[in-house]
Amino acid sequence: NMSSKKEQAFGPTWGKGQTIASAVTTANVVIDASGKQENLVVTNKDASILVYVATGSSSVTASTADYLVLPGTQVTMSKNLDHTHFATISASGTPSIHVIPGRGL
Repeated sequence: NMSSKKEQAFGPTWGKGQTIASAVTTANVVIDASGKQENLVVTNKDASILVYVATGSSSVTASTADYLVLPGTQVTMSKNLDHTHFATISASGTPSIHVIPGRGL
């Protein structure tokens, strides 16, 4: 029996999107200082480089054991409400990653 709950379309937090130059060393940025947003849309703008991402506190780091975002793809991922930072690391080079917080899928 499937639930009749309707999923809300993703509603971005306007003006909070960021483009980040990922690198082979991890780096993080503030993405949700209020801790109110439950999802992120992450876009790997590079055509060939793998990127790994994670969310957490100000000390969060990303590693190749974290969430993989394939080249040229966009994903919607959930996060804990208390996660205020987004970290990224790339397999090589400096691919451009866009991230925006919001609610819904």
